[in-house]
Amino acid sequence: MKRKIGIYLGVNSIGGTVVVNKKVVETATFDLSSVEDEASVENLNDEVRWEALINKLLRQLGVDETEVNLSIADRDFVLRSFEMPLMRKKEIDASIVYEAEKFIPFKIDEIQWDYGFYRSLKDKKVKISFVSMQEDRYQQFQKIFSHLGITPAVIEPSFLSVVRNLKSLKQVSQVKDFAVLDFTSLEAYITFFNNDLPVFNRYLAMSSVETVEIDKLVEAVRMSFQYFNREFGSADINKLFVLCSPAYGDFITALKEEVQVEVEFITPQEFLPQASPAVEDVKALGVAGIDYLPYKFKPVLKKAGAPVEEEEEIDHAPIKVVEFVPLRWGLFFGIIFMTAMAYLFISLIMGNNVNNKLYDLKQAYSKLEIPTKLAKYETDELRRVDSKGVYSQYDWKDIEKDFQGLTKRIDILKGHLEGQKAVSGALEKVSTLRSDGLWFERFSLRTESGKLVSDIEGMVFLGDPFQEDLSLDAYIMKLENDPEIMKLFAKVDKEMVSSRNVRKYNVTSFKIKLR
Repeated sequence: MKRKIGIYLGVNSIGGTVVVNKKVVETATFDLSSVEDEASVENLNDEVRWEALINKLLRQLGVDETEVNLSIADRDFVLRSFEMPLMRKKEIDASIVYEAEKFIPFKIDEIQWDYGFYRSLKDKKVKISFVSMQEDRYQQFQKIFSHLGITPAVIEPSFLSVVRNLKSLKQVSQVKDFAVLDFTSLEAYITFFNNDLPVFNRYLAMSSVETVEIDKLVEAVRMSFQYFNREFGSADINKLFVLCSPAYGDFITALKEEVQVEVEFITPQEFLPQASPAVEDVKALGVAGIDYLPYKFKPVLKKAGAPVEEEEEIDHAPIKVVEFVPLRWGLFFGIIFMTAMAYLFISLIMGNNVNNKLYDLKQAYSKLEIPTKLAKYETDELRRVDSKGVYSQYDWKDIEKDFQGLTKRIDILKGHLEGQKAVSGALEKVSTLRSDGLWFERFSLRTESGKLVSDIEGMVFLGDPFQEDLSLDAYIMKLENDPEIMKLFAKVDKEMVSSRNVRKYNVTSFKIKLR
């Protein structure tokens, strides 16, 4: 099995992790003071010093690979969050560079960048998280590793490496809006996530754990929350995850008292089996596990106008789902038309039967000739006379039975019609509740053990598997919360979800059962 090497480069420290078959087999952490020539320790831009430190780390890890994944200190990146009108992925790609230049302090051709996004149907907006690094700094990291005969396959900000680990924990996996605070030896960062995408990041300068000023650090965190709430008021952040060593216990206690959100303390031991792992090791683990750890935003830094890989061309290709529109609407209106025709057919048949019976009754009634001497009697008296055989040619009991039978059949007909209306209303909701990018391929309606059952099969295409999953989940949630659907079906199950290639486009295929 190919080994995965993750390396974290911090402000004055470095960490490394070796992973084989998703298991950590080696870790190591050093700071600049561990290399020789102490006089150059403070020169953080000295490439020779960093090369020596990285080389020492690689020897300690026993690395002879020529490719590694890099996690870089957050302050080497620029993170910006902004909105664009609701549009397709291709349209975002075409306009993103012009929008981003409004929010970043550099020209677009001076940076390496990538972005993540999600669509807010409620606001009719696309929310963008734009991650970038200055070109000079990016080339500096490339140069350092090229001198060691190594190519960085991945370069990402460490807040993504951290959240990738956190998302592997059960208590974090389902949280979408949250903040993360992490500490290494002489640096701290706080990052805010909205709908699982990073939107704001701040570097908190600090001294060592032995001399940390708790009050100032707590105040810096509190001010960060105030700024975030002011600038991103639509995001409801009520959870803060703090990743640091147990040595910061006093700080955690003070933080819980001052910050008006739930604070959860997480140590590096949650992720690494070593006796005393460092946060640097956790960040190295996060970038080493980029292919298997459960976090979907994986930016690939590039220059504006750079060619994309084949896989990206699929995502960025023109959205030709127009070809499928007749299929989904044709299917839906076909179902509605057939239901309406069945409704009309039943109505005509049952209505004709009722009219025929009423006609027979009118004809029989018109033939009745009541003698003058009996005209003054009421119906009950006529029945008594008839029971004595005086007027037996008129079968009143049969007429009454026919009338009662017709009344029951009319009630049954009304019940059938109401049932048809309920089914028709539910079928209409199946389509009107449809979420973005979703269309239908097959629909069936039947009874099983006396209960109504429906299968809905279709596909979702948004150019992004993550957004397609969200759209499908939103559709299922709408079905579960709709009163007309719930009148007929007690449960909505997602029976199948898979990736499928349709006309050279990757789509998400699904099957939903209503029962």
